[in-house]
Formats: sequence, C-alpha cells, structure tokens
Amino acid sequence: MGYLVLDPKTMSWATSTSAKTWALCAIRVGGRASSQANARLVAEAVKAEAARNGITTIILVAYSKGLPDTLHALQTLQASGELPGSVKAVVSLSGVFPGTPIADQLAYYYDKLVAPIEPLGCPASQGGEVQSLAISVRTP
Repeated sequence: MGYLVLDPKTMSWATSTSAKTWALCAIRVGGRASSQANARLVAEAVKAEAARNGITTIILVAYSKGLPDTLHALQTLQASGELPGSVKAVVSLSGVFPGTPIADQLAYYYDKLVAPIEPLGCPASQGGEVQSLAISVRTP
C-alpha cells in the first residue's frame, strides 16, 4: 500500500511504500515563455535534484509544451557535460515532439496580436513560446 501526498507550499509530491520512497517535484515554468527560457529552469531543477543526497534515479515527466522545453534542457546539459547520470528517462504526456504546423503558420500573428494581451491574470508573453513549437524549429 502506498500514499501520495502534495505539499501545497512547495508543490512537492511524495509517495512511499514499505520498501522504497519516491519524491516527485513539480518544476514551475512559464506558460508564455519560449522553450529556451523554460529549458534554463528545467536544467537548473534537474541539476539541483541530482545534487541531493541519495538521488540515484531521475525520471522526467513532461506534458505538452513541457516536452520540447525538457528536451532542450537535456540537450543543453549534455552539450555542456553537465547531464547528471541519474537522469534515466523522459516520459511524454501529449508532448509536442516534432512540432506543430499551427505554430509554423500562426506564430507571427500570435506575436503581433495575442502576445501583448494578459488574459485571466496570465503574465505577458516573454516571446517565442509559439515559435518554439514550430516544425521548422523542432526538427533538424
């Protein structure tokens, strides 16, 4: 039998069984930020988690735009030689892996018409969030 508990102050999940304990951590990224900007946040969180005592396995779970953000972070860490050996897997939930043609077609209009708007209390666009989902950007 296991239990899953969320600490709303830290947004950390913990689950435990009699044999093992797992810690689940949410990485807060900008919903209206580019993959490059969010990748910096993901990379720092991965390095910080890997540096914690006793961490031997990190499995990243990425949803939607979180997948390109996460992949960009891992590519950056690998290129700099800082990718922790404890990173074992990435799990995608509806991830935008190869990009989307909508971003290729509409990024310009989004940047001009929608980006300056702050709907429902969301912060203003940091720029590049739609463009970072374009097929022309996601596929080499």
